[in-house]
Parts: sequence; structure tokens; C-alpha cells
Amino acid sequence: MNAAVDVPARGATSMMAVHTQPATGVVFHPDDATAAYSTSLDHTLKTLDLATGNVVDTRATGHALLCLTTLAPGGSGHVVAVGSAARHITLIDPRAGGVVMTLRGHKNKIASLARDPGSAFGLVSGAHDGTVRVWDVRSSREGNLEEGGRVGEAVFVVGRDGAGKSKVGGEGEKLFGVVWDQTVGIVSAGEDRRVQINAPARLEKS
Repeated sequence: MNAAVDVPARGATSMMAVHTQPATGVVFHPDDATAAYSTSLDHTLKTLDLATGNVVDTRATGHALLCLTTLAPGGSGHVVAVGSAARHITLIDPRAGGVVMTLRGHKNKIASLARDPGSAFGLVSGAHDGTVRVWDVRSSREGNLEEGGRVGEAVFVVGRDGAGKSKVGGEGEKLFGVVWDQTVGIVSAGEDRRVQINAPARLEKS
């Protein structure tokens, strides 16, 4: 038997009690490593000052938020994309505080988001409906009264190989994680106990 090995323990630099329900995601500010964004089941997106431990800003939404990432589609500044339990992705301008666009099409909770490594306009999402959807935020339309604001729709959809006919809501096919590499492609992990790799999706680069 191997002798027990003592592994040094490291305490937290700080603990920030910022949400009223479980926190579901956190990402660094793309231009400032002392700042971050976090999402929660309490329906909020918060901007955090990691140096002081303070909440700089809180943006309330109408639904539980499960994941997030950042995009810089305008060339200056950035937006935060948040995935919700209500099946849509919301792009929020953290400076102005307004909703820039809503991405619709998933049929179940959004579990994971990742940006296109080769385009400032691309985004990929994985959801509990068993699909990966690729979005180009330049592809949008004016929403109707029910949708409100600008609405984006997926450029294309990737299902699970070998899954047969998709089940309503993705039962047994839920996706829990997705990442995007410019060389490898889109990699997704799911309830089916598999990791699927899809060849690089080609959005128009700018």
C-alpha cells in the first residue's frame, strides 16, 4: 500500500456572498482580470470587483440563469451572454445595462455557452434539449410583441449522433457542457455518457 501523502491545503483569498440562491457560473471580464461576472438561480447577473470583494452592478432578469460567456461583437466594449432555464440566451450590455438581443430556438434549459475562437460574432450553446446550436449575432431580426427587441436564430443545429429521432425536451440526451476550439471543432458532453466532437463550424470571419 502506498503511504498517505499530505497534500498542502490552501485557504480562499476571499469569499464573496453575492447571490441569494446558488451561483451557476462565473467568467473574468475580458479586459480586466480584477473584475468578473457571475450568474445565479436568483435570476441575476452581477459584476464583481475581485480586488475589493464588492458587487459593482446587478442586472435582474426574469428567469434563473445557468451559464454565461462574453463576446465583443462591436469591436469596442463587450456583451455578456447568459443562458437561462427559460430556453433562451440573452445578450446584455454590462455598461448600458440593457438587453442587446435574445437568441431563441432551444427547447429546454441552456446548460453551457462558449464563444467562437475565430470570430467576434460567433457563439455556441449546449442545452438539455440534446442539441448544440451555433449562433452569429449579426443574424437577427426585430422581434414580435411577444418576443420583444432584437431576436437571433441559430445558424445551424447539431444533434447527438446515433440518438435516432430526437425526444421532446431531450430526455436522455441532455447536454451539460460545450467548448469550441478553432482546430478541433465543437466538443460537447451529455447525459448519454459520451463526448461528441464536430468539425470546426465555419462562420464568416471579420
